Amino acid sequence: MGHEFTGVIDEIGANIMGFAIGDRVVMATSISCGECHYCRKGWPNLCLHLAPMGFSFPGGMAEYVTIPALALKCGHVIKVPPGVKAVHAALAEPLSCTVNAAETARFNLAIPWWWSEQDRWES
Repeated sequence: MGHEFTGVIDEIGANIMGFAIGDRVVMATSISCGECHYCRKGWPNLCLHLAPMGFSFPGGMAEYVTIPALALKCGHVIKVPPGVKAVHAALAEPLSCTVNAAETARFNLAIPWWWSEQDRWES
């Protein structure tokens, strides 16, 4: 297991661009192939060869994780902005699922009539 994690780059391959030792990163829970019909359509979550971290590859429960080159090639690794706590960054993927579901369902936040616009931003 350990498919939702964040970490700090400790070593980096010779041909890796855009990342450096010391960068904090988070990655998608699964790695798509980047080449199947679904990946080419922009739907990597439906990839025919989806390989989950923690199942197809050693995951974040280990002290060190080797992120497969395919994850970098397919854009599944993202730098964590400064100031974002590691525990929050690790929740980026489950949060993205929730946001995607709300957008797909065309869910809109209804603000109660008694709640002012100022209350909305101060809560």
